[in-house]
Order: sequence, then structure tokens, then C-alpha cells
Amino acid sequence: HLYTTMLQMLGDEFTARAAEYEKTHQMTIAEALQFDERNVRKLEALEGFQLLNAYIQSPESLNELDEQLTADLTLAKEYWDNFQGIAEITNLMSALEANYIPVSHGGDPIRNPNAAPTGRNLIGFNPAKVPSKEAYDAGVTLMNQTIEGYYQKHGKYPEKLAFSLWSLETMRHQGALEAQVLHALGLKPKWNRQGNVVDTEVIPMSELKRPRIDVVISATGLYRDAFPNVMLWLAKAIDKVAKMKEDNNFVYRHANALRTELLEKGKSEEDADYLSSIRIFSNETGNYGTGLAASSLASDTWESDDKLADLYLDRMGYAFGYDEKRWSENVGDTFGDGEGLYNKVLSGTDGVIFSRSTNLYALMTNDDPFQYFGGIGLAVRHLDGETPEMYVSNLRKKDQLKTQTLDEFVNQEMRSRYFHPRWIKAMQDSGYAGATAILDRMNNMWGWEVMTPEAIRDDQWQEFFEVYVEDKYQMDMREFFEQANPESLAQILERMLEAVRKGYWQADDETLKKMVETYTEIAAEFDVATNNEKFNEYMDTTAAGFGLTPLSKALAEALANQQPVAAPQTAGQTQQVEGQKLEEQAQTEQVETDYMPLWWLFGIFMLGAGHQWFERKPKGLKVTAGEAQSQNFKQAA
Repeated sequence: HLYTTMLQMLGDEFTARAAEYEKTHQMTIAEALQFDERNVRKLEALEGFQLLNAYIQSPESLNELDEQLTADLTLAKEYWDNFQGIAEITNLMSALEANYIPVSHGGDPIRNPNAAPTGRNLIGFNPAKVPSKEAYDAGVTLMNQTIEGYYQKHGKYPEKLAFSLWSLETMRHQGALEAQVLHALGLKPKWNRQGNVVDTEVIPMSELKRPRIDVVISATGLYRDAFPNVMLWLAKAIDKVAKMKEDNNFVYRHANALRTELLEKGKSEEDADYLSSIRIFSNETGNYGTGLAASSLASDTWESDDKLADLYLDRMGYAFGYDEKRWSENVGDTFGDGEGLYNKVLSGTDGVIFSRSTNLYALMTNDDPFQYFGGIGLAVRHLDGETPEMYVSNLRKKDQLKTQTLDEFVNQEMRSRYFHPRWIKAMQDSGYAGATAILDRMNNMWGWEVMTPEAIRDDQWQEFFEVYVEDKYQMDMREFFEQANPESLAQILERMLEAVRKGYWQADDETLKKMVETYTEIAAEFDVATNNEKFNEYMDTTAAGFGLTPLSKALAEALANQQPVAAPQTAGQTQQVEGQKLEEQAQTEQVETDYMPLWWLFGIFMLGAGHQWFERKPKGLKVTAGEAQSQNFKQAA
């Protein structure tokens, strides 16, 4: 509902004031009517909803509004008008007529209310301004929260933090994550009068009051393409700190140890100096993606996640240091025996940080977060035997910046979206697309389970089963899937059963039996098949253990029971067909003989024309049959 979006735009302070006004002026809904049949609170029962609705529909009906509420509601009316003032078609027609289109920044309207109305000419921002001054302040706040949280849990400062940088995220938060990198290093940006970042400035230890924390930056391919200027000055800034000999400088300490090891491996002094301070890695220039999405789903091709970790390190291990001429350098075998520089630098990472600055996307909306952000956690666990702390910088509300752990963020996402009846109803209303979207969430949940098992709990797997298979909310989920896309339900069950098979989820016997039974029914009825032979074998074995029909037998019986195709009729067999009868009309022989002379004359004419062409064509010109055919195709096109 648009009102709920506007309530989030207006913020918690408005909600609190509005709730008090509604209570005082008897505008609240009776408690018995606030919840629906599934015990989910109705939208109209939300605090501030009734006041907002009254003001939008008939502002004159309200009285005794104080100055602050009046200002809030005036702003709310402005938001409302902007949402109603969509100009997409109008401005499209204006653009086709070469007229001026008003410009605007886009983005999430909750975080940036000026994103509405839509239909304007969207503009980005100058990469030279990353981070902006506001983004730097936000980054300092968030980094301090992260360091403090780590210290409280572990009793020491983190020595090394890794960051997953995305281009679209940076465009939204204007460099808040890059600012965290700087603050971890004990640096701050230097801006010129235009607000462009021109250099970095060292924060003295007396002011910093903590160690300088080493950093590792993993940039997506799009970030590499969109922000090469930021990557370059970050690389130079890291190199600067790596050469500052201080007692509490983890960057210097790690770089110095790495330099010694590089020299022992036979690297030159120049190479050792350069490679020891590289902390930025990405895909090879021109390449994109980690390959983890499809690989993690192909769960029959790997028994341990080491294979996936090696894939990630191989894909994302190209170096980007302060020497731009050596960018995208393949450092996958820097130390020999396949041990790359990225492996060495990433080892010892205490925490990984990713940002979310939009309310539209979360961490299970698509597979990119678990590939890039989760991929770092997977790689560190592969290298060190333990998953590092995983942090999400929540920038969705400018006035409520907070660092959250991965499991906390994911749990909130599941409860507020995928396990919420209103979200599920919206998916049902979308039919086939909705069924596919639910399957996507399951596959992304699986991706997080594989990358960072600590982030996904058994009770969350159980809840997914109860909501979508057991139909916990009595929303006719089985009927919905069978009508919209039965294969989505089959793949959801296959993924949950794979989680059990590979030991990620310790499901109870009753749940396991129900999943096996339901999958077998769906597969047999709708002719669903999988090429995962290990899964098929597991299904047969598990079904037999419960006394159920094995999957292979159920599929064979379903195939045998299909309506047989009628055999072709043999010679002599006829079937009387009723209806209009088509009969060949008699033709007189005179019709044929009248036109035959004309055909003979046309043929003689064409032979003569061909002879004349070949006699007159330029010497050396040869036309093959294929070329002639090609010419005909070109003319036809």
C-alpha cells in the first residue's frame, strides 16, 4: 500500500506523534479488528495510517493539529502528489519530440523521497566525489559500530576486514562503504572546493586511539568498470599506510611479513614491494561474476565446499594495485603450487562487510549477495577453517544507520517477507512469475547455507517447509503451485531434500517423510525430472526406509499409465469420416495444351538471355551457385 511507503518516508518520529494524535482523537481501530484471520496485523491498523489517510482524503476534517504534525502532513501531501504525478508516458513523448526532460536522481523513495515522481531524466553522480562528505560521516559511524561490536565479542580489535564493493550500492550511498575502508585504515579524504576527492590524509594515532586495521577489497566487475578512479586512489592510500612503520599498524605488519615471504619465493625487491601492499582484487578485466550461483546449485558435482572456494578465488583473484599499468594481473600462482596472492591476503580476515542501502533489495532477492559477499566468507573458511564475522551496513534509513550481523539481517528479511502472508499473497497474485520468485528465494537461501552455514538455521528451513509445503497459513499453496508452476514446488522440495542429504539441515523424520512423499507425487503427476542422480538415489533409499513408493517406481508407473498413442492404421483399414467431401474437379485437356506453347517460348527466351549475359560479363568474374543464392537472399532481405 502506498500509505505504508509514505509512513516509512516520514520516519519513526512522525509515527510516534501520529499514534498519540490518533489515540487522543479516537481514530484507532478497535483491537479486536486490528488482525486478520491469520493473526497478521492489518495495514489500516498501523500507527499513523488513519491520520495519514484522513489528511490525504479530507484535510479539513482534522483539527487540533500542532505545528509539527501540520508540517509532517504537509510533507506527506507533497509525497502523495509526487507519486500521483507519474510522467513517464508524457515525458517519453516529449523526448521523441526532442523536448527538454526534467532531470532527477533516482533511487529508493524511502531513502530518497526526491526519487518521485518518476518519468524524469535520471542522472548519476560524479565518481570523483566518492565518498561525499555526508557518506564519509556515515562510514565513520558504521565502522566505529563494527569495531566496537567485534571488540565486545572477541575482546580485541580486528586485524583485517574485507569489503565487498558494488557499483550500484556506491551510486546509492555515495561512498559510505569506501569511507569505512578509509576509517579502518586511519585515513580521511581530502576534498577540493568542488567536493572531489583529491588525496587522503593520515589520522594521527593520538586521535585514532586504536590500531590501523588492514583491509581487503573485493570489487565486482561492474564496480571495476564504473569506479576505476576510486580503486586507484584507494590502492595508493593502502600502499601509503603499508609503509608507515608504527607499533599498532596491522597494515604495515602484514605487508612487511608478506614482503619477506615474496622475497623468499624469489621475487625481486621491486615486485615484493609492490605485491605486498596490494589489497584490491576483482575479476580479470572484461570478465564478470564468480560462477558460484550455478555451481552451488549443481550440488551433485561437489561433496565439500572446497571446490566452490577454489572457483571463487580463481575468478576473483586478479590484482589491482597502485600501478595502473599492472592492473588485472594474474597473481593466482604468486607463491607456487597454485597459491595465489589473493589467498594469502584474504587469509586471516576477521570480518567481511557489505552494504544495503535500498528497501527494494535484500540479501535473498537475487544470487549476487551470496556470490560476492558470501563468497568471501566461504573463501576465508576454506583458507583458515572458520567463517569470519559477516556484517551488513544497513543504510536504508539515513537517520538510522546501523551495523547488523548477517544472520540478524537474513532473519529479519525472512520474517518480514518470505514468511509473511501478505508477501506470499502478492506472489500468488503474480501466478507463474510468483511461483518462480518463491523458488528463487529458496535457491538463494541454499546459496547462503553453502557459503556461510552459520547464517541459516534449521528452524528457518523448517519454517519454509511449513509455510510452502504444509500450508501453515491455509493459503492453498499446493493448489497455487500446481496451477501456476508445479515444477517450482518440485524444485523447492528438491533443494530442501538436498539440504538434508548433504547434512546442512537436520530435519525430523516426519518432515522428511512428508517432503519425500510430496516430491514423488508432484514428479509423477506432472512429469518432473532432475538430472541429479545422487538425489534420485537418495529419494529411492529414503522412500524405502519410510515404506513409501520409491521415486523411480512412481515415475515408471506414471509413464506406463499415460494414454498410449494410437497405432498407425495398416493397409486395408479404413474409417468412415462424415462431413463435407472434397472432390477433384475434372479438367479438360484443352487447358493444358493451350498454355504449353507459351512455356516453351518463355524457356527459349531465358536461355537466350543467359547466353547474352555470359558473353558480355567482365573477364575474371565468376559466379558460383552459392554466390548466386547468397545474392538472392540479400535482395529478399
